[in-house]
This record gives sequence, structure tokens and C-alpha cells, in this order.
Amino acid sequence: MAGLCKIAKSLDFSVSGSDINENELTRSLENEGVSIYYSHASKNVKNASAVVYTSAIKKSNIELETANLLGILTLTRAEFLQMISKKFPKSIAISGCHGKTTTTAMVSDILLTAKLDPTIHIGANWDRIDGSARLGESEFFVTEACEYNRSFLALTPYVSAILNIDFDHPDYYYDYEDIFSAYDEFSHKATSCVLTTPSIKAKLSSKKKVVTCGLTTECFYHGENIINKEGKYGFTLYRGKNKLGKIQLNILGEHNLTNAIFAAAICDIVGVPFTAIENSLSLFSGLSRRLELVHNQKQLTIYSDYAHHPTEITKTISAVLPLSKPIIAVFQPHTYSRTKYLLNQFKTSFSGIDKLIIYNTFSAREEYSKDGSAKTLFDSINHPDKHYFDTETDMQSYLAKVVTSENILLFLGAGDVDKFAKNFAKL
Repeated sequence: MAGLCKIAKSLDFSVSGSDINENELTRSLENEGVSIYYSHASKNVKNASAVVYTSAIKKSNIELETANLLGILTLTRAEFLQMISKKFPKSIAISGCHGKTTTTAMVSDILLTAKLDPTIHIGANWDRIDGSARLGESEFFVTEACEYNRSFLALTPYVSAILNIDFDHPDYYYDYEDIFSAYDEFSHKATSCVLTTPSIKAKLSSKKKVVTCGLTTECFYHGENIINKEGKYGFTLYRGKNKLGKIQLNILGEHNLTNAIFAAAICDIVGVPFTAIENSLSLFSGLSRRLELVHNQKQLTIYSDYAHHPTEITKTISAVLPLSKPIIAVFQPHTYSRTKYLLNQFKTSFSGIDKLIIYNTFSAREEYSKDGSAKTLFDSINHPDKHYFDTETDMQSYLAKVVTSENILLFLGAGDVDKFAKNFAKL
């Protein structure tokens, strides 16, 4: 929402918004001239021409009820995103349960490097655009496409990508087949082509042109001659049998190897020269909360990562293992439903770390559930050195006693655990 707010402001709309808490994002918006109300009230929307709301807002919300009563146009976040994106002939929408934010940033970075002046909408702060959104003046619009609540089905992009499909959001989707059906429908939305993996392509019903990407030669765009330099990967990119050139990444993680192949493929398809692709990806240093290096002084290394799904946790831990330092991981579960339904996967996601700390659940939109609580997760994990905390004060006190200059300290989760990482880095 913050990104859409910034784009709307850049388009000279008068913009205001409501949130229940003041935070870094709201302060940033206020600095840009956006009026923020720190409560939900009827008076906040009475002068609005349109009210845009997220899937976290219930129909009983006072502002939404007031807008409907007064006949004010109401739009979901996805509907508003589509209103913006349809103004751009070459919109690019990147979906996937994992990696879409990083891949969206990679595509955006390549287009910026190629001086193609894209409009950008990303679900994280990125230093290169000083936030999560940028208004450009070209035909290109790059956005990540969120699968929650099937919201990405509002989009009709020129090019789309499905990086991967995993079961998630059990508060909305019933099972893997249910979430796959949403992605399958999304694959029909692109007007040009869809990029995905061979295994997903085999199951899609889409009659659109489907282009495969990955690490095997069966993929149309693929990487060969893969090298690992202390966790940062290099590869040779191929389009079919045609060698495009070598790329050396500047960020950790094998998962980012696949993200980079997708980003390079998308940009090659829309006509970006390989030199711009290679130059961009060789310098791309990531973005907020995606293996973000929060602190690296006196030999102590602190990372903050958005990983909140078992697959993401496993890949993030794997990304820092080549650094060959003892790892202390702090994990804050995000929503009770996710923890409950993916409990067996979570239990096996923390192998390779030396000390595990589980912190109280970030509930987001949900009510407490013992079966999906952080304490239930903690009790179910078989780890020789595990600890549970309910308060930041107690957790930070413990960390201050046990963390040494030889450690990697890894903060994981989609809640406010990032704040804990930055607070500890100040100690």
C-alpha cells in the first residue's frame, strides 16, 4: 500500500491514509506530504473520491462502511494496482510464493541500468529508489503480483512470471491444489507470455506462450557452468542453445541464482541488451529484509530476512552456511494459521544453525490459536540449543550474553522482528 500511495502522490493525487500504528513507512509517507491518521474513523474518508483498502480490512471497518454509505468509490489494493498498471503498455507482473520481491527488484534494476525509466512497485524498501515505488515516464511498469486472496487475478500484464508455487496462506487457501488453481488462472492473464519452470508449465492449462526458466538444460532460459564464490553464485546464461554471456551475482544464496535467471529472461524478452543485464546483476546488492546486512562490525554479522515460510527459512539458512561461522537464528512466526498448518515443515527447517530462538507470534490479522502458537512450534522442534521468549527485553538481554564476535545473527520473519535486529545492532 505504501508503494501505491507514493505512486498516486507522484501522479498529483491528493492522498491520505489510515493505520493503527506509527512506523517507518508512515513517517516516510508523511515526509512526502501524505496525511496519515493513526486511527480508523468516519471523518477520515468523507472528503475522498475513492477509498483503497487491503485484504486485511474487514467489511465492518468504519471507514469502508462510511465510504459505501456515502457512495464513494471503493477499490481493493489489487484493483487500484490494475488501474495504475493498465496505463503502461509493457507491464511486468512477477508472482511466486517465494522470491517475487527480489526478482521484481532485479528486473527493475536492469531496466534502470538500461535507462528505460520504468515505473516500479515493490513490496519492500529499496535504496536505489529510496522506498518501495518509483514513477517513471516510459511504457514499462514492474510490479510484484501477490497471490494472497487471489488478488493478482486483477492484473492483466504484458509479461508475467510464476517463479514457484508452494502451499501457503492456509487462512485463505484449502490446499496446494487450491493455490495452484489461482496461479493457473493468473497464467491466462498475460497478453504476451508467461515465464515459469518446466514442472509448473506441465500442469498449466494456459494456452498463452509459456517460456521456461531454471537451472537445467530443458529450460529455454537456463544457467550453465555454475560457480559458487563463498555463497555468491556465477553462471553462464543461455537462451535455448544460444550463449548470452556470463553473470556473477553480488548477493548470497542459491535461490537468488534462479531469481536472477528469471529476471534476465524477462528483460531479454522485452529487448534489453545483455550488457545491461550483466552489469546490473553483477552490482545488485539486494533490498530491505531480503538477507539484508544490518550490521558487520567487529566481526559480528547480523542479517535480517523476511523468511516466514519453511521453504524460505531453509533457503536463507543455506545461503549463510558458506560463511562458515556459528549461526544464531531468531525466528518470529507470522500468523497462527501458517504455523498450525505447516508445523511439520517448520520443525525441520532449522537444520544447520547452532542456536535457535523462537519469539512470540506476530499475529497480523488473526486471533490467538494455541495449536498455531510460537510456543507450540518451539515445543515441537527437536534442536539441542533452543530458547523461547515472549518479550523483546528478555530476548535482547539473552542475546547480549551469548552473542560473540564470531557469530552470524540471523533474524527471520515477516513481522516486526526486523525492528529487533536493528535494535540489537545498536547495542
